[in-house]
Amino acid sequence: MKFLNKIKRPKGLIFEDNKKSFTIRLSFIFQGVRCKEQFLRRNKPSSNNKEDIAEFERKIKKEIKIAENKLGQINHEICLGVFSYSKHFPGSNRVGLFEDEVKKDVLVKKLLEDYEEVCLEGVVAYSSSLSHSKTIRGILIPSFGDILIKELNKNMIRKWSKEKSKTIKSKTIKNYLSILKLAIQPAVDEKVIPENPLLGLGIDSVLMKDSMISDFEVNPFSIDEIEIILEVAEGQDENLFQTAFFTGLRTSEIIGLKWSKVDFENRVIKIDMARVKGKDKVLKTATKGVRSRNVAMLDQAYEALINQKEITYGASDYVFIDPLNKGPWGDSAKIRKRIWIPLIKRTGLKYRNPYQTRHSYACLMIKNNENVFWIADQMGHTGIEMINRHYGKFIHDKDKVYIPKITKD
Repeated sequence: MKFLNKIKRPKGLIFEDNKKSFTIRLSFIFQGVRCKEQFLRRNKPSSNNKEDIAEFERKIKKEIKIAENKLGQINHEICLGVFSYSKHFPGSNRVGLFEDEVKKDVLVKKLLEDYEEVCLEGVVAYSSSLSHSKTIRGILIPSFGDILIKELNKNMIRKWSKEKSKTIKSKTIKNYLSILKLAIQPAVDEKVIPENPLLGLGIDSVLMKDSMISDFEVNPFSIDEIEIILEVAEGQDENLFQTAFFTGLRTSEIIGLKWSKVDFENRVIKIDMARVKGKDKVLKTATKGVRSRNVAMLDQAYEALINQKEITYGASDYVFIDPLNKGPWGDSAKIRKRIWIPLIKRTGLKYRNPYQTRHSYACLMIKNNENVFWIADQMGHTGIEMINRHYGKFIHDKDKVYIPKITKD
C-alpha cells in the first residue's frame, strides 16, 4: 500500500513510504549542517479495507500540512537567530553536537557565515539575501570576523559605529548592525554569552551629527523640465520615462511590467510585480497589505505605451526591454547608469535621481488638486500618511489657490 504517488511532497519534507509504515522527516540547514529530523511515523492499516485506507490517507494529508507549518516555524526561528535544537527535538542525537560546537570559543566570523548560509537558503527574500551576503562579506566579517564572540562588547561596536559615521549615514550603519545582531543571537540562546551586545546599544549618542541627516529629499521636476527631458529622450527611452512621470511607478515596477497587465480599453495598468536583481518579485508593499494596485493611464502614459507597443509588443512579454540583449532589464541600476544619467547630462538640468519621476508625479497630482486618497492609492500607499509626510509642503503651497469642488448656489 504505497502513498507517494498520491501525495504531493512540499519542499523540505522527506517521505519514507514503507510496507508497514509512513514516516515524515523535516529537512533544514542549521549552522551550516543539513539536518533531517523525524516529525512522525504512522503504522499503516493492517487490512485492505477501503474505508480504513481512506481514513489513513486523510490523516496523513493533515499531518503533512502540520509538518509543513512546523518546518516554516523552524526556518523562521533560524533566520531570526532564536532557534533551539533541544526545544524542537529534545531526543535527537544532534542536540549534543550543536551544544558542544556552539559552546566552544567561536569567532564572530563563524556566526556570520552561518547566518549568511541560512539567508541564501531562501528564508529571506532573494534580494534581501544578496544584500545581507554582501554586507556580511564586505563589511561585517572584515570588521568583526576575527573577534571571539565572548570578547565582542558594546564599547567595540560603539567605537566602530562612530568611525563609520564619518563616511556613511546612520541608517546604513543601523542596517549593518541589525544583521550582526541576528547572526550572533544563537550564541545567546546556547548560553555562550549572557546577552546580545547589540541590545540597548544606544549608538545615536556616538554617531556624527551629519550622518543623522537623511539623504531623502523630494526634489521633483517641474512640468517644463519634464518636457525638456522627454524632448531630448528618444524611442524606448522617451516612452519609459514618459510612463514613469505620468504613472508614478517605481523603476523596478516599470521594468517588471508585462503587456498582459496593460489594459488599453479601460486605461488601467495592473501593478503586482517588480523586477529586482534579475528576478520578478512581489511588490515591496505586499508586507503592508498592498499586493497589487490598478494605476490609471493618464493621456501622457497612454500615448507612451501606445508608442512602446510598436517596439516590443509581440516580441517580448515585458513592455520595456534592454536593447543590448533584447530581454527584460536586470534591475533599476542599469536604467540609471546607462540611460538616465547620460540623458540628464544632455538636457543640462540639475541632476536628480530617477526616483524623482515618482515624486514629480505625486506633486503634479497634488498641484492639480487631485484627491489625496486617490493619489495614495495610485502610488500604492495604504493611507495618506506618506503623502502628508513627503509632500505636505506641496499640499500647502501658498502659491496655489485651492478651488473648492463644492460651491454655494
